[in-house]
This record gives sequence, C-alpha cells and structure tokens, in this order.
Amino acid sequence: MKDPVSFKSFFSVLTVVMVLGIFAITTNNVNAKPPGLRASCLGKKLFNYNVIVKPNEWEAFGEACNGARIFMDDDGGSIGRISLVFDSAFNNFSVTDCDGTDELAEVRVDEDVAQVVAIRLLGPVDSTLQLDCTVVTDPTVTPPEDLCIVDGVQNIPRNGAFVRISQNLNDDDLENITYDVDGDFHIFQVWHVEWDGTNCF
Repeated sequence: MKDPVSFKSFFSVLTVVMVLGIFAITTNNVNAKPPGLRASCLGKKLFNYNVIVKPNEWEAFGEACNGARIFMDDDGGSIGRISLVFDSAFNNFSVTDCDGTDELAEVRVDEDVAQVVAIRLLGPVDSTLQLDCTVVTDPTVTPPEDLCIVDGVQNIPRNGAFVRISQNLNDDDLENITYDVDGDFHIFQVWHVEWDGTNCF
C-alpha cells in the first residue's frame, strides 16, 4: 500500500524547489546591475577605473597604473582633480595621465557613445568623499551643455551604491568635465555606462 504522506512530501518539496528557482531567477535579474545603476535607460558597463590615494611609500608610476587606476596623494590640502575629455577623434577609453599626485589626472573617452558616469566609494566604512563636477565650457558649443548631473560639492556616501555624477550624448563636440575630489577616502570606483539619452532617473 502506497503511503499518501510520501506523495504529499514529494509535492511539498517540488513546490519549494520551484518557488526558490523562480525567486533566484527574479533576484538575479534585479541585481544584475549594482544599486544606483538599475534605471531602464542605462545599459552595460563600457569601462571603469579606480581612483586610489597612494600608500606612503608608493613612488612608481607608468606601468603601475595598469591602464585602469589613477593615484593621488593626500598631502593635507585638496587631494586633486580629474579631467574627463569627451573626444570624437578618440576611439574607446584611456587613462592618459594616471599620476594624480601632482593634483591633476586625465581620462579620455570616445565622445560618440552616449554614456553616464557614476562613482562608488569603497574602502573603510568611515571614508568620506567630496566631489565637485564642473563643465569646462567649449566656445564652439552654443548653448553650452550641462553635463553634470550633480551640482556643487556633493558628499558621496559609502553605502555600496553608485552615484551618477555626469552624462554625455554623442554630438561630436570636444567636451571637458573636471572632477575636484577631496575628503578622507582611500579608493573609489568610476564606471562609464551606456545611456539611451532619456531622463529616466
């Protein structure tokens, strides 16, 4: 004689497995993008780099930057500035000056790709990052574009989420943004993400 409890147990286990499977698929779809970058108008990551306050004895530049790192030096004053150049004559992405210990570094990207720039603070939980985004006006662009999403000095929290700081449409103009960074941070990530040009944030 068949035990009816066995059938009940089998179907109970099967139901639980199916529910967990659906939950896992749903969770993976939701979490495919990190917090702060889940808006429907944002696509895949194009490229990224890290900004690092260098260790006390770190002196090497050049190859030490590895193409995806910028090093800065906290000497008690303002930490530094990153110049981001959108250039239609430039293909892809490059950290063209990774030595920010002189308070100026440069990144150059392809202007022909619509993109959003976002940052995420890493490092110690008590890290602080102040960022000021400024558009360097190109006299050939009328009216000048407002490429900064954030206005004025922003305090970027360390909460695991990305903060969108600027954006750029592909319009063949040579454009330049500067990011002045300060605070008590050790490292933050910068991501450039595909953008469809709509305001869905």
